Amino acid sequence: MYQTKLKNMDTVEDLLSDLRDRQGLVYEKTLYTYGVGIDSVLGQNAPVGSKWQVLLDGQDITKDIDHMYLKDGAIYELLVSKGGNGIKF
Repeated sequence: MYQTKLKNMDTVEDLLSDLRDRQGLVYEKTLYTYGVGIDSVLGQNAPVGSKWQVLLDGQDITKDIDHMYLKDGAIYELLVSKGGNGIKF
């Protein structure tokens, strides 16, 4: 589990960037016209038929992480859509 403290004026993408810079969470993303996609995490691509997702309260928020502000006390999860072990932050 990764932990950091940011403000609710920061976005979820700011959170991921902070974790990359300060704690070594390596991930690759692609910006699309409809939002953001996570390509790999810690050097691992999602298996065929799956995708990396950022979840908040069980809801996939991945495409909106670049403009979704952090919620106070929230736990975000980064996991593969069809099972697999996730990362909480």
